[in-house]
This record gives sequence, structure tokens and C-alpha cells, in this order.
Amino acid sequence: MRVSLDWLQDYIDTSDISADELAEKLDLSGTEVENIIKQGAGLDNIVVAQIKKIKPHPNADKLVLCDTFDGKETSQIVCGAKNMKEGDKVALTKPGAKLPNGMEIKKAKIRGESSSGMLASEIELGFGEDASGVMIIDEKLKPGQALDKALDLSDTILELEITPNRPDLMSMIGMAREIGAILGRDFKIPSIKIKESDKAATDVAKVDIKDADLNPRYIAKMITGVKVDESPQWMKKRLLAAGARPINNLVDITNYVLFETGQPLHAFDYDLLEGGQIIVRRAKAKEQMTTLDDVERKLETDNLVIADKKKAVALAGVMGGARTEVNDKTQNVLLESAYFKPQNIGKTSRSLGLISESSIRFERGIDPNNTDYAADRAAQLMQGVAGGTVLKGSVDVYPKPIKERKLKMRPARANSVLGIDLPAKKMEKTLSSLKLDVSLSNKELKVSVPTFR
Repeated sequence: MRVSLDWLQDYIDTSDISADELAEKLDLSGTEVENIIKQGAGLDNIVVAQIKKIKPHPNADKLVLCDTFDGKETSQIVCGAKNMKEGDKVALTKPGAKLPNGMEIKKAKIRGESSSGMLASEIELGFGEDASGVMIIDEKLKPGQALDKALDLSDTILELEITPNRPDLMSMIGMAREIGAILGRDFKIPSIKIKESDKAATDVAKVDIKDADLNPRYIAKMITGVKVDESPQWMKKRLLAAGARPINNLVDITNYVLFETGQPLHAFDYDLLEGGQIIVRRAKAKEQMTTLDDVERKLETDNLVIADKKKAVALAGVMGGARTEVNDKTQNVLLESAYFKPQNIGKTSRSLGLISESSIRFERGIDPNNTDYAADRAAQLMQGVAGGTVLKGSVDVYPKPIKERKLKMRPARANSVLGIDLPAKKMEKTLSSLKLDVSLSNKELKVSVPTFR
């Protein structure tokens, strides 16, 4: 688990504590900090530049010569991309720069023409998946600015080892809650404000759970009229800090909310779902499906799948299917937020050799009563970032709600077992700081354990 300290400030203020101090406090509380990373440190000699003139290469039809201004001087760069035009702001990697993939930039002659660096693509800079051309950046940025400063890439990241019994820590909000308890500070979560249409989600989407023992809760939310595009820079930055590569705004939003809340989500292209229906069932004998990695999978009958009226379209809790994935033409999204039985997801993930950020969280156990918040949060972002219209309400199938566990604890007994002498009031305060509902009466603590634990 990677925790961006810059992102963390959205939920709790730790600006007065150094990364080393925070790491020490986490270590002492039982959450091991494996590494502290200074992000942006590997982007030396990469600056914002402006293309002043583009000329044909005299000796190569597929190359061009770009006169590029870096704030001080204009240099010639040989480039093979076709997506830029004169006046564009780009990322110029100067001689001496070393890219995240290990490539070292040097002055060179390419087909007889000198090149004083390289105009880099997103994938070469480690900022995304786009390798189709050079990365075009905000026209408001000034030539000569260091790229990490111009794009606000500087950050400190804590790499944590999360033990299997603490799935509640596998999110930014979960870590904010934990750090709040350690520091004795309040934390906050984003408020949800969505402008919904008059049309209801239940009018267009249907959910049928055939195996409720493996899928106790399934929420489908509908967002229509979305525009697929690249994500805003602030979202890209946070996904990169979390260890994920930006893909497009819809996919990025589902990943963003996963890292923020701990709830895995999946976005289906609604128009590619046969009958506009979700059916949650076990795989049929000899059933096959192609997953998002373009691998055809042979399924077993104990694998849980998400299907439409025709066939399986996703491996529940593990990976989506290629047939219904969002693409450049997607306009309408059915957003899945669900709770699946941990043991089944773990077995499916291991049997197929598919380990994902989603499967890890489902296998360890997520909060079944957080699925609605995560769905609303993603819908809020899809409305704001992708221009979608959110249909009223959602399809929420939850036949047997999972409730909080009630426990009793005797402070005297706890002190005897632990060999300490902690007052009952202190125990009550400590448990309450972890957002457990605690009451003390007749020398006994009554504790309601929330479903996120």
C-alpha cells in the first residue's frame, strides 16, 4: 500500500509532522513502513518547452525537426511523432536526463541532423499509457519550468506493509482514520453532492443475484452521456503516487475511488450489455471468457462471474471482461460496486493466476456497508470529470444486510491478560478513537465493531 502524504491532507492534516516522524509512529502502532519515496526526484533535466517551428527532416520522410525553446535558448530536436504542432508546450528531456525506464538522454545525430534531447511521451515519462505521440502539456505553463514543479509532481510516499487482518488500512480514508487515532486528531471524508436526473436507474438497469451466498450485495449505478477523455492532471498525479498508470477518465475514476475508499469498482459500457441486465452467477461447465488483458480464460463452476443475458462479462472481484470494457466510444456506464465472499475471490484469483488491486481487497474483506458511498463518490467524479448525467438512485440488491458485531470486554480481565494497568476510561477513549461505538457500564465495555473492521 502506497500512501501519498500530499493526497492524505485531503482527509487529515499532518503538515506539522515530518515523513520520518509519521513513519515511526506507524511502525510503533503495528503498521510497518517499508520505504519512504521522494516522488519527482527522478525528473532532473526535464523541462517545459515550446515548439517554435516544425520542419521536414531532409533525409527521413518519417522524421521532423522541431525548433524548441526551453526558456533560455532554442534547440533542434529530431522527432518521429506527428501529434504536435507549432506553439505546443511539451516535455523536453535535455542531455543528461534519465527517464524512469532507465533511458539516458544524450546529444545525437539522427540521419545527419543534430538532436539536443528528446520530446517525451506520457509512457516514456511514466505518466500514463499513451505512447502515440509526445505529451502535450498545459499551454499556460512557461518554458523553462522544471517539469516536476510545473506539473506539481513533488510528493512524499510511504510504502506500507499491510497485514492480512487489517484490510481497513488499504485505502487513503482508512489510513487517515488510523493516523487520526494515533495522533488524536479528527479526519474527514469527501461529501457527496450529485445532481441526479428525474429518470431512475431502476428504469434502465436490472440486477439478478443467483448466488447470494457468494455475493451478498450488488449496487449498479447509471451514468449516461459521458465523454471519454484523459483524466485531469491532479487525478493522474494521485494515481501515479498510488502505483497505478492513468488510462482514461472513466477507468481512472474507478481506480481513484478504490485507492480512496478501499472499495473496488468496475465500469461496464452499458450499451454492450445484452438486455441491460447484470446477472451474478457461478460459471457454467466449460464456460470461457476473455478478460481485460486479452487472455481467454477457461472457467470452473465455482468461479463467480458477472454476466448479461448472453454470457459472462467479468470475473467477479478479479477482472473485467474485454467485451464490455469502456472504450473511446462509450457514452453510457453501468457502475458496479459490490461485496463478494472473500474466500471465493481468493480461490478464483489464485486458480487463474490473476492478482489485482481489486482481488487483494476483496480477498481480505472489504466493508459491505461502504459500497453505496463508493458508488456515489465515483458517480460524483464521473459527473464532474466526464460530464455524465447521473440517473436517480441506484439498483441496490442487499437481501440480508450485514450488521455490526456486538462484543463485551472486561477491563480487569484485559489488564490481567496483557500485564498492564490501563484505566477503563482510557480503554474506552482509545477504542472510540478508532471509530468503534463504545459504552462503559458495570465495569464492562460494550463495543459495536463496525463492518469496516
